[in-house]
Amino acid sequence: MGIYGMMRTGVAGMNAQANRLTGVADNVANVSTAGYKRTDTQFSDLVMPSTRNAYQSGGVMTTVRHDISMQGAGRGTGKPGDIMLEGNGFFRVQDESGTEYLTRAGSFQRNGQGYLQNAGGFYLLDETGKRVMIKGGAGELLQGTATTKIDLTANLQSDKTAIKRGDDEDNGEIPFSTTNEKSYHLKKSATVYDKQGTAVSVDFYYTKTADNTWEMRACVNTKDENGKPIVKQLLNQPLTFDTKGNIATPKEKLTIHVPNVNNPAVDPKPGEKDPDILNNTFPVTINMAGTDNNGKTSMTQIGANFTFDAEADGYAPGTYKGFSFGANGEIQVSYSNSQVRQIGIVGLSTVTAPDSLIPITGTVFQAVPEAGGQTFGHPGEGTFGVLRSGMLEESNADIGDELTDMIEAQRNYTANSKVFQTGSEVMDVIVNLKR
Repeated sequence: MGIYGMMRTGVAGMNAQANRLTGVADNVANVSTAGYKRTDTQFSDLVMPSTRNAYQSGGVMTTVRHDISMQGAGRGTGKPGDIMLEGNGFFRVQDESGTEYLTRAGSFQRNGQGYLQNAGGFYLLDETGKRVMIKGGAGELLQGTATTKIDLTANLQSDKTAIKRGDDEDNGEIPFSTTNEKSYHLKKSATVYDKQGTAVSVDFYYTKTADNTWEMRACVNTKDENGKPIVKQLLNQPLTFDTKGNIATPKEKLTIHVPNVNNPAVDPKPGEKDPDILNNTFPVTINMAGTDNNGKTSMTQIGANFTFDAEADGYAPGTYKGFSFGANGEIQVSYSNSQVRQIGIVGLSTVTAPDSLIPITGTVFQAVPEAGGQTFGHPGEGTFGVLRSGMLEESNADIGDELTDMIEAQRNYTANSKVFQTGSEVMDVIVNLKR
């Protein structure tokens, strides 16, 4: 059995190195596969029963492992659907039949139904285990929202000369007119949106009428009952300021009733006297008396140039523009009206022993009892890593290391073949002894 055992050992060695070479081949072939985890071949000896006078050669066994827990390097792609998990965890994905798997391959795109699928054809799941669907067809709109408030921040230049109000021009009085720039000191506009999301421009006029006293008017361009263009005044409010330049009156918020552009007037219900329904308008609250930590109000009168800023809520209808991911897995959809809507959170899972997961075609892994129990969550939660948008996790196989292993395996295979060849030659000597 000695010579035969020697030959079998050589065969075992060649088979072991062949297994190693097949693993190296897989690693080299997938060196550019996002989320791929390299195959590692481990060797252990096989010992046969022997005595002191008769040694029985054994062999070698191989165990194939996968370096699943070793993270690959990040590569920036700039694509909003590409996501990389930096740290612990796996993306939860699902195949067509509904079977759930784990993966680190985060190259997701919308398919024809709006579902997010990666390059392997697997559907991304949210933290509730449902497939992520992003609606956004050519005919789908995000409905507009009417404006309810305007936060005004402004400074009225204190050294301006007061304008005397009245109709007696011979006495230096100047009546207010939107077409006469000499009848006011400052004109600024703010855009608000009516009940259908149509933009309406509200013009604010500021006029100094006395020391520390101004008037603020709000006007809109609209139409009368006959469809003739008119300027409608919504507000004529006196403003007074204290010695520090902060607004003294009014301290309360003001309300203007802005005309709807398209909505027809609605007949009120019996007993209803809502002015917005009766006059086809919508209310907008104006706040300008808010204070900062130093007691400075939003509206001031100090010796500096005019400033004006109006922050209004509400927005126009918008069309689908794209989607993106937040660091904690937020799935965000953006629209042409600059609105961003969160529709869900990316679902993650992890196991106790990730290296014991079973690789499946499509760069996914199957959870098995040997890998331990699963824990579910989302990026940034607990031990789970954070999400990097516009990036992909590269294969953790290094081409230099793989080529080195290939050369080493090739030499070892050749050496084992020499063992087999030597045994064969010895057998030839024994057979030829009879000749």
